[in-house]
Amino acid sequence: MAERSKDWFAQAERDLEQAKSSQKEGRHEWACFAAQQSAEKAVKALHLFLKQEAWGHVVARLLNELPTTVFFHFHFLLLVRNQPGSVLEEH
Repeated sequence: MAERSKDWFAQAERDLEQAKSSQKEGRHEWACFAAQQSAEKAVKALHLFLKQEAWGHVVARLLNELPTTVFFHFHFLLLVRNQPGSVLEEH
């Protein structure tokens, strides 16, 4: 089976762009829908990257099905990113 996590994450980013655009245009119902779609696809991309299957549309459940080590690594990356001079520092 082909590795598709990057495709799913790229679509998640496009959905987030759509959500922001819809919000600016006052189309709040579409902004909410696109934001939910973005979150769902981003979490499913992570599942695929970890070689796991992910089914359903409830983002909280999809997050709960991830290994706890994922959250530890994410927290660590956030801490490193927020250090002055870090290569991960947000610009």
